[in-house]
Formats: sequence, C-alpha cells, structure tokens
Amino acid sequence: MLENEKISEYKNSVIDLISKKGENSTTTMLDLSVFTLYTEMCDKAMDIMLLAKEKRYSSIPILARSFLEQAASLKFLLKEDQERRGSAYMYGARYKDIRNIQNLHDDFSDRKKADLFLKKIRDDFSKEGYDSYDDWTTDMQNKYFELFVEKARPRKWFNINGDCSSILDLFDKVGMLDEYRTYYNLYSAVTHGSDIMQNLSIKVGQVEINYRYDDEKTTQLLNKYLLELQQICFKYYQK
Repeated sequence: MLENEKISEYKNSVIDLISKKGENSTTTMLDLSVFTLYTEMCDKAMDIMLLAKEKRYSSIPILARSFLEQAASLKFLLKEDQERRGSAYMYGARYKDIRNIQNLHDDFSDRKKADLFLKKIRDDFSKEGYDSYDDWTTDMQNKYFELFVEKARPRKWFNINGDCSSILDLFDKVGMLDEYRTYYNLYSAVTHGSDIMQNLSIKVGQVEINYRYDDEKTTQLLNKYLLELQQICFKYYQK
C-alpha cells in the first residue's frame, strides 16, 4: 500500500519546485502543464489507494488508466521541445472544451434550447483581455493551430509535429509501449465496460461479481511513475 504521506511528499516537492521557479521568472504554459499533470497523478494515486483500502475495486482500473496516460503525457512534455509541447497541452485542453461545447449545442434535438444554452455561455463569459466568448474561442483555436506543422492531423496536442497521431504512438515515444500493451489495454476494457464477463462468477444457485485486484503490482506501478516523473521534473527545472 502506498501511503498518502508518501504521495503528498511527491506532490509537494514538485509544487515547491515550480513555485520557486515562478518566483524568479514568468510562469509559462509548460509550468502550468507540468503542475496540472503531476498533481492530478498524485490525486489519482491517493484515490486508488483509498478505494483499495475500502475494497472498492471496480473503479480502480479507470483511475489507473488515466494515471498512466498522464504519466506518458508528462514524460512526452519534458522529453524535448518542452515549451512548445507545454503550450500545445494547455491550448489543446481549451480547444477540446470549445469543441465539446459546440458539439453539445449541435446535438441538441430542441434547437431553441440549444441556442439558449450557447447564449447563456456567451452572456456569462468573462475573461480579461477578451470582449466576447467568440473572440476568446477564435484566439484559443488560432494559438493552438499555430503550434502544428503544416498538414499535421489529427490535431491532438501531442501530434504537433505530425508523427504522433494516437495514444499508442504517445506511449511508444516515451518508452512505455509495454505498459500500453499490458496495463493500459487491460484498464481500457474496464473503462469501456467490456470486462463484465471476466469478473462474473457463476456457481450452483449463485451468481457473483468478483473483482481482481493486485495491491502489490498497483502500488509498484504508481510509485514507479510518481518517483520517475518527480526525478524528471527535478532534472529539467534544476538544470
């Protein structure tokens, strides 16, 4: 079991590292990306350990899958071209929000409600430096697209050079292909609800769902990447 105290130690060390950097220079998109990814990894690790302690195993693979994806993302961010990749990660998140809102609007069957939904977002919008929601969305999309090489598709934040078009590619780029083929694929089955039969136990006159969970392997996985990413962060920020 990975104790909360140890996870908090990891988390606070990286927060302090970025905070000290911010005392002497302007906080960049990369700093925000590193802060966001690492702190969320730590929070997910705490949630996983809490669920395991309470023997609530069914949701652990969903959190672990996200944890691994964030670990791969952070390794990718700090491997090379860091500032550009950090900007792509942050603007990519904004672009995704914009697309989700637009898709939600377009999918409404009641067009009157759809227009009222978008109108409320526009009316409630308030961001320093922007006169309207439309101005902000246009600026965010332009800044995001400017980071991509010509014809790079799909426009996922990690594909700005056109050579990393999928999550599989992302894991491969950072040397985590084995983790993708084992843990990530296994966790994905749970996330998409296709693991039901694997957990089903049928006996005479009795049907049960028994979740399989390996505390030792899970602890090792979480600790491995929290420690490795902590060291990568220190190496980058203390150079």
